[in-house]
Amino acid sequence: MKRVAWFSTICVAIAVIAASGALASDSAGGNAKASSEGNADGTANANSDNEVEVRPVASGWPLETVRPPLPERGFRRTEQRDPCRTHDPLRRAHFGDTHVHTALSFDAWGQGTRGRPDDAYRFAKGEELGIQPYDEEGKPGQRVQLRRPLDFAVVTDHAELMGETQICGTPGSPGYDSWVCRLNRFFPKLGYMAVNGRVFQAIGKPRYSMCGPDGALCREVALGPWQETIEAAEAHYDRSRRCVFTSFIGYEWTGMPDGQKIHRNIIFRNEKHQTVPTNYIDTPTSTGLWKTLERECLDRGDGCEAIAIPHNPNVSNGLLFTLNNEDGTPITAEDALLRARLERLVEVTQHKGSSECGLASEDELCTYEKLPFAKLGEETSAALGGTPIPPLSYAREALAEGLVQQRAIGVNPFAFGLIGSTDSHLATPGLVSESDFVGHAAGTTSHRLETPPMPDSLWYNPGGLAVLWAEENSRDSLFAAMQR
Repeated sequence: MKRVAWFSTICVAIAVIAASGALASDSAGGNAKASSEGNADGTANANSDNEVEVRPVASGWPLETVRPPLPERGFRRTEQRDPCRTHDPLRRAHFGDTHVHTALSFDAWGQGTRGRPDDAYRFAKGEELGIQPYDEEGKPGQRVQLRRPLDFAVVTDHAELMGETQICGTPGSPGYDSWVCRLNRFFPKLGYMAVNGRVFQAIGKPRYSMCGPDGALCREVALGPWQETIEAAEAHYDRSRRCVFTSFIGYEWTGMPDGQKIHRNIIFRNEKHQTVPTNYIDTPTSTGLWKTLERECLDRGDGCEAIAIPHNPNVSNGLLFTLNNEDGTPITAEDALLRARLERLVEVTQHKGSSECGLASEDELCTYEKLPFAKLGEETSAALGGTPIPPLSYAREALAEGLVQQRAIGVNPFAFGLIGSTDSHLATPGLVSESDFVGHAAGTTSHRLETPPMPDSLWYNPGGLAVLWAEENSRDSLFAAMQR
């Protein structure tokens, strides 16, 4: 039942993301079939620009022969690149992962992850990757590989602590022998809890003393990992006519006040991006994040575009889809417009459960991977004394409330499509196999020093995939699908 339900969610994602009028009956019938593990577009690419492409039109129908290039339709081109040989104006499904962490994220590094952004993209494209635990010679104790490569992926390492992670993992660097670095190297579980509670679950806390006055050292060091992220995304993006793989520049803004998860993944349309990622330590509100993205990207006039994708409203204690500003005042039409400009998608399923509908839902296709608690760090249901799950903790509730707000203030703040992703902290985008789940390498289940009896918390699962209905596998086409 779980797999059927997950497939239903994927289908909802495709339907919501697709623009009205784009789904002709002959393209939706069998052009692509959702899979929990990769690309299934059934395309046979031509070997040269003059050869034809043969592709199935729909399940059970005869093959159709077309000559590239097909007419352009449905999205703006913002980059200089070769046109994709395979272009379908009726659109087809593309499978990927928009939520991936590597050794550049503090929690992933603390749990023993060694894969970098370059490794993550190689894995997404089908290469094998060794993962922790590692022996004294540095040989990995496990090896993983996708059964089918992905069409696209985004490395979204935490913007917070990028500099601190680099310092703690680089012998001889200033701060390497600080207590917080030593704690995380030798006692990863304790280190995770200490850092998570101080940095991600608080507001206004200063950086650690190893960062120097005003945190200047850590901010400066963080520029290196951010540049590595950018270079990996640029290097792995297939700009040839084959259009086999698309990578985007991105990061995660990781706010979680008092365990209430309000995280967002930020994805840039093309090679234009922020100089430095916005982080929760320096910008501890959602409104602050949106305004910073407007100022440093959307409104700067050089073609920079971005979207913000929230995830896990199921453990946000109702804070992610709140109808109030941070100061307690009700949102206005201007506030709703600001949010709607950036938040066009919600990650509705990932390793920390499904956020589509609540525990009381009578829809049997939505009653899977439910977490019975309101926020992280309090994994106790209301029946056992935990915080009751409040309204607006799930995507379906928010979609309905958005229509109410449309009538009340004239703007719908919650007009979004649905996707899945993994939130992998192993540098393994798309690793969603349930039969050999190896965990996600974050939290208190540590693989750094040994393989634990259970790969992850009993509450968690391998996660899902993002499915985008697009004309071709290019940044512009996929980004337009995300915006729709």
